[in-house]
Amino acid sequence: EFLFFGQSGVNNIKRSAATIKPLSSDDVKNEPVKKHVQTAFDEAVAERKRTLDARNVVAEDFAKKSFRIANKVGRGYLGRKVEVFRDDINYPIGVTLTGIVRQFSPSLKKWLIAYDDDGRDASWINFSPQVKFLDKRKIADEPTSSDIVPFLFGVADNKKAYANHCMGCIKEVSGSAYFECVTCHKKFHPCCLDPPMSKKDALESSGWKCDKCTECHGCNRLDKVFGSIEFPAPKSLSTIDPILCSACIPKYEEEKYCPNCAHIWDEVRYKKTQNAIDRLRKSHVGAGKRLKAIEPPPSLCVKVDDDISLSSKTFASGTSGTITSASGASFTSSINPLAKEAYVDSSKVDPALFRPDSSCWGYNESAMLACDSCNLWVHAGCANLTEEEYELTTSGDHPIYAKEFLCRACCKRRSELLVKSLQNEDTMGLFAMPVTEEMAPTYRDVVKNPMDLHTMMRHATEGVYFNYAWVRESFELMVHNALIFNRPNSKFWNESKRFYNVCMSKVFSKLAKAAPPGSNSDAVQGAFELGQRQLDQEQARVQQDKSSKKKDMIGGEAVEVVDVQKALASPIDPPSCVPCAETRLTPIDAHYCAWMESCFTCGSSGAADTMLFCIDCGEAYHSFCVNAPIMSMNDIALASWRCPNCKICEITGGVPADETKLLYCEMCDRGFTLDLLDPPLRSVPPGLWICGRCVDCKQCGNTSEKRISLKHWSRDPQLCYRCGGCKGIAAVDSLLKERCCPICFKYYRKNDAGLLRCKSCKLSVHIKCDPSTGNVTSDPEKWKMFCLRYECALCRAKSGNAGFLALDNMHLGEAVHVPAMSLTSLRSDPKTQVEQMKPMLKEEVDWQVKALWTSEYQAIAVDGVRMFVDAKAKLGPGWESTVLTKDPRIPAWVLYRSARWMRFVKNSIRAHEKSSDVPPRFDAAHVRQFFTSFSHISSLVNDAKNAASFIYLACIHLRLDVKTQCKFRDRLRSLVVPTDPNGLSQLPYDSLNIITPYLTQLKQEGQTSREESAADALLRLVMADNAETPEATDECTIEEVVPSEHIENISSQPIVKEEQVAPVEKVAEVANEKTSDPNTDTLSGSDEVAVVKPQVAVVPPQAKMVKPAIEIPKPLLASPLIGWSEDHGVPKEKKWKDPRSCCLCHICGDDDAGLPPSTYSSSHVSGEETNPSGRSPGAGRLLPLPGGMWIHATCAIWSSEVWDAGRGQLKAIEKVKSRSQKLKCFGCGRNGASIGCQKQACSCNYHFLCALACGAVFTDQQHVFCRNHITSAKGIIPASGASFEQMRTLKVVFDSDEIDTLSCPCYRIGTLVVHSLGSIEQDNNNFHSNNYITPNGYVATRIFWSSCAPRKRTLYILRIDKSSAGLPVFSITPADNQCTSFKGRTVGDAYAKMMKRVTAVNRSTFSQNDLYSHLPMCRIMKSKSDFLLNGPQFFGFGLSTIRKAIELLPGSVATAVQLTPNSPKYSFCFHLPKKDDVRELQRRRAAKDAENALQNASGCARTEGLKAVTKSGGSGRITRALVKNADDDQGGGSGGRNLVGEKNEAESNTHQAKYKELKSVSLDERLVAKRSHIHGWGLFTKISIPKHGMVVEYMGESVRQLIADKRERAYEMSGIGSCYMFRLDLQRIVDATMIGCMARFMNHCCQPNAYAKVINVDNGFGIEKKIVVFAKRDIPAGEEITYDYKFPVEDGSLQCTCGAPNCIGRMN
Repeated sequence: EFLFFGQSGVNNIKRSAATIKPLSSDDVKNEPVKKHVQTAFDEAVAERKRTLDARNVVAEDFAKKSFRIANKVGRGYLGRKVEVFRDDINYPIGVTLTGIVRQFSPSLKKWLIAYDDDGRDASWINFSPQVKFLDKRKIADEPTSSDIVPFLFGVADNKKAYANHCMGCIKEVSGSAYFECVTCHKKFHPCCLDPPMSKKDALESSGWKCDKCTECHGCNRLDKVFGSIEFPAPKSLSTIDPILCSACIPKYEEEKYCPNCAHIWDEVRYKKTQNAIDRLRKSHVGAGKRLKAIEPPPSLCVKVDDDISLSSKTFASGTSGTITSASGASFTSSINPLAKEAYVDSSKVDPALFRPDSSCWGYNESAMLACDSCNLWVHAGCANLTEEEYELTTSGDHPIYAKEFLCRACCKRRSELLVKSLQNEDTMGLFAMPVTEEMAPTYRDVVKNPMDLHTMMRHATEGVYFNYAWVRESFELMVHNALIFNRPNSKFWNESKRFYNVCMSKVFSKLAKAAPPGSNSDAVQGAFELGQRQLDQEQARVQQDKSSKKKDMIGGEAVEVVDVQKALASPIDPPSCVPCAETRLTPIDAHYCAWMESCFTCGSSGAADTMLFCIDCGEAYHSFCVNAPIMSMNDIALASWRCPNCKICEITGGVPADETKLLYCEMCDRGFTLDLLDPPLRSVPPGLWICGRCVDCKQCGNTSEKRISLKHWSRDPQLCYRCGGCKGIAAVDSLLKERCCPICFKYYRKNDAGLLRCKSCKLSVHIKCDPSTGNVTSDPEKWKMFCLRYECALCRAKSGNAGFLALDNMHLGEAVHVPAMSLTSLRSDPKTQVEQMKPMLKEEVDWQVKALWTSEYQAIAVDGVRMFVDAKAKLGPGWESTVLTKDPRIPAWVLYRSARWMRFVKNSIRAHEKSSDVPPRFDAAHVRQFFTSFSHISSLVNDAKNAASFIYLACIHLRLDVKTQCKFRDRLRSLVVPTDPNGLSQLPYDSLNIITPYLTQLKQEGQTSREESAADALLRLVMADNAETPEATDECTIEEVVPSEHIENISSQPIVKEEQVAPVEKVAEVANEKTSDPNTDTLSGSDEVAVVKPQVAVVPPQAKMVKPAIEIPKPLLASPLIGWSEDHGVPKEKKWKDPRSCCLCHICGDDDAGLPPSTYSSSHVSGEETNPSGRSPGAGRLLPLPGGMWIHATCAIWSSEVWDAGRGQLKAIEKVKSRSQKLKCFGCGRNGASIGCQKQACSCNYHFLCALACGAVFTDQQHVFCRNHITSAKGIIPASGASFEQMRTLKVVFDSDEIDTLSCPCYRIGTLVVHSLGSIEQDNNNFHSNNYITPNGYVATRIFWSSCAPRKRTLYILRIDKSSAGLPVFSITPADNQCTSFKGRTVGDAYAKMMKRVTAVNRSTFSQNDLYSHLPMCRIMKSKSDFLLNGPQFFGFGLSTIRKAIELLPGSVATAVQLTPNSPKYSFCFHLPKKDDVRELQRRRAAKDAENALQNASGCARTEGLKAVTKSGGSGRITRALVKNADDDQGGGSGGRNLVGEKNEAESNTHQAKYKELKSVSLDERLVAKRSHIHGWGLFTKISIPKHGMVVEYMGESVRQLIADKRERAYEMSGIGSCYMFRLDLQRIVDATMIGCMARFMNHCCQPNAYAKVINVDNGFGIEKKIVVFAKRDIPAGEEITYDYKFPVEDGSLQCTCGAPNCIGRMN
């Protein structure tokens, strides 16, 4: 239905015409028509026509209003004629199309354009500068009939002129690939939909609705303007992606929606509606009327799945349906939170209930609650709350929701988190999965309502839990099932109890604080109480054995329970901030490589000449591995370099609290704190930053600063602070304005002396710059008065004094001011100062003159941007390569400047897009505004110079005339200046017309020209009295280098030779290069360096610069340590060698940074291993491989299979090794040839050096061609003078982690080599602490600074030994002074002694808080705060790699178990100790303590005598330990049930054969008696025994029962704690106490691996009974032999300590 707009009432018009026509002509055409009937029929037809016309008028009016709304949102573009350039059509040329804008998509932010070409489908596009409007239509114009077609709804049949047209593009629909709405029957092209769809979807569509006929989920209404579209569902929404109208999307963005039902809410609208209802109710009540309320639907609840096994009881323990509040009040809930019908489906709710005028409670803004997790408001009805529950919740008395209320989505996430936390606590996996019949056949008989964590997670994921109280209910049900199914105090029962207690204390108390106890809570607590009662009864029943103390000590059970570390600790050592290379070495390689430097980052010892050595930690780094600017570092910077781990502030000598304030010099890599600089900085400045030590000022010749402090800095390496090197930063510029001398324009510092402050302008002036101060400086009184009344020259000039000279341009009328005092100083002594002042004066005046034409430079830059946009649009894709195409007629410098201009424009556009959502505008006003933001004219001139070259180049390719494209053509010509031989482009001085009144000073002959350089004119004015004219500087104009005709048409004739043209690849690289600052124009590595700054526009003559005579001490540069010498105490005849060899070419040693190919020899080809120098020329440095192998860098890089995965990671080395072992080199004939010719079908393979010697060539595409196929190679790398060594970080990465640790037990990390990790002291707590393990026998070496000579590298031997008192001794022995060893009881003592000596030796190489010294600042040491600057990390056991290896040493668990309460307990950081290992260690220690306490080394009880009896307190029941009852023994079990012999003859024969085999092997070869963790001594097997195989025969003295009883009493009296008796039959007992074998040491176990059996054996004299022990299962070698004693239950219990999973703690 549609609304009649503009009328007072609301009239509904139905869509169907049949509902309003009374009669149709088809109904009466066959019947006779009477006159009165005909009249009625005509009236009915006329009424029908009027009705249809009225409906059409309403529909059209509604469509026009809809169009205006859409057009307003769409910026007024709808219905306009546009021209669009499409680069995706006819690629790469593109095509220009015209069309009409039909629709706008708020979601896509695009417009639908219907093209005039009927064969072209409409498309959604973004409006850009390439789109041009072809009409002048305004937003207020009346829409046309075609404009409103997409918005027409309810039009009569005679008005449907567009029935077969697409409602998106208003084009006729043909074919079957279209969408048709089932509601409005409108048709759409797939490409016209929002969002667009494919034709395949159109063919498969059925029952499809258009977006304007789809109801909005937020308001249940239709959006006839933009339609309802799919909106990404927020995380807090429990439904799928909602479909929203344009009015509801802002509400969703404001989070004004119910997360349960997805309906929006509007509090303002609700209040207005309620106020209107109140007013209407009052008016109706006064009139005696009643309002009809909207009643709720009969049912709002839907059922959930039937497989949810939850109790239907309430949370409280009271009556069903009663909930008790916190305050004690109770109420009856109509909705049970645990029932199956417990939630409302919002899709089943009448949409009218959500309206603000609804009187149904709970579904509009009248009753809403805020979710405590997502803070979204939820309808009380959607949350299943009654009015009573809602009131209790708002008042804070509800037992659940008063504590925490969650929406449905948050409750789902919380339930998932709860179940996941429960799963993490289930360490045994007892509740992980459902219990199946295979697991427990009787489980379903006991448990009627099963539950497990898997089912709970499924319910939580599916959203079944609408309150996390359900999770607790399921959890308690699950635990209750486990408690009732398992026997109390059994393994699984105890695990269930632990699981319940842990989850209640850790999980539910934090994540489900509002969940009350469930229906099974009391049953669970009752099960716990029952188990405790049974446990107490069992402990009371266990008999206390008098000799248990002795047995427990011997068995290793008399130990306290130790809490095993549950979580890994974090190492206390500071980590490295750079990657660290960890290398495994063989002992031989470790012995020799310890004397070689190794890069800390890549682990290679080669390229030693590029290594830098940290002056603090002593580690070596390749300069390319740490990106150190070694090319710009002088000897002082090299000698004072610090690695990234040891960087400090060179001003203070310490590390600032906020390390982000450290600023590093671009030339020397030293660090400085921002706050301490002069001038200070607040943040890191953009662009270059140079410390004061690295500045070489070309303007003042380093004479401005008498002493250079560490606080000084500059942004230009050729300008000091006083010459303006710090300019360009806003915060600094404001400070510099206050510190600039107005006479010499030099900047002074805060604490400078010799300054006078002007009373007028408040500026300070150098005293030496004002000659007027010379007459008063000698008199203190006059000087004091002079300072109070002092005015600078500028202020005096303003007051009428001749303080300046003015030059004016005749055309601009601008004035250029030059300091008069500088002119005065020139007149005073012109011959000595003119040459020094001339460049500076000319330079400053020239920039002031250029500033007069700022508008012209800005206009050229604007033209350059315009030409950039035009070239990109007209030349299409790839236009950059087209513009920068190599052409011999175009000079190289034109291409370079054009490339820089293209890069500058692209970076500016990119920066604008990142900072603003509005697309950039390229009109002249906006572009000119951008170029007005430059702080100095030099930046603008620099950009205009590049833009000028680009304009000329673009005009060539676009075939345009330069005259028509640039307004200021003369200025453009002056900027096209080529480079000089030094690579600089010096712009000519601008000329000014000298004002006539000042020509009176220029009356000398020959000075008749009015046009000349402004700077030269000033100099001529200055030198007028001396009748001398300074030499004119050579000015370079474009006419002198490029002919004038070339200016007009630069492509008319060649300008430079072919070899002078810039490579296209290089220019393109420059154009695509990214820079951090779009205003900078630095081309590193190019032929031209064009940096236009006010201080370097004119380079002064270097001969005139006088550098200060500052005496700089010559630094001591450290040389890398490569091998030992006689200084290290090694005999001369014992020469050092490098044993490492390449696994491919088999040549030993590195090649430091590569030797030139001229040094190549044929030694490798002839079969010699090494050259006389011990190096392999050209092979590159050796890279470490896993397993102690090495490979040369060049051998790896040029192999066919190897590829670089990025960051220098070389992969597929293992494939190269495998293949090369099967290939022989064509040069030397040996295996390992990995470099093959790339020519197809060529079988030549070489080693790298052999390939060079045999004439093979290498290309820049990483290809190799043999001598026979050189013609196929392109881009050949020249062999003469080239180095194939790649100066970058290279690391070999293996796909497999299998490392031969046995052959490579040594470790190398930087300069540290660990030769032996030592061994763990099991019973000595002196070799570990809470943080470190220091194994006895630990040996390592480290290359560090010598303690004998400054800045010398030497080797230190690090050892940990054991003293005679059992204490550790840490020693550090230098190789160059082995007579001196630094020893200490702790590692810190030894390290401190060594560092004290090293610091004293190198004291002269450090500065002691002297800011003006060229030496590095002495570091302020802090304990364990810096990497490698502490004893543990210096030794190595404080490094993570070595710490990890030490934790894996055998017996490392001993460091976690304390010997005494005061013993240290080590915290493991990488490998947690296992509980079994801790238990085994405890038993071993207890057994050893028992043996020492009892003084019984043999283990034989009879040797102890009465002393043992006294200690044990008697034997008690243990004297019958092995006495068995024949009736209870099991033949195949663990006792000996079949003691009467074998009745089966076949089995008897088998036993006979096995018995003979048993006797054929000595008992000592098969078994051994050792200490057992079960009890005292145990029997262990040396060999593997199969199942049912004979283990041992139980031998002893055979006695009768009476004798056995007497012996038992005698054994007790004699002090023998245990006797060893075994019943043979009813009459005889075998006593092995005094006479027997090792079989008597077998211990009891509840899960034995052997059983005893009586067999019959034929001994030659008859059948004899033997007691033989058989294997119950396969027993591996080393396992203890155990069997079940099976004692009967008597008056007490005997304690069992076997530790089996089924052990019940007793033997009977």
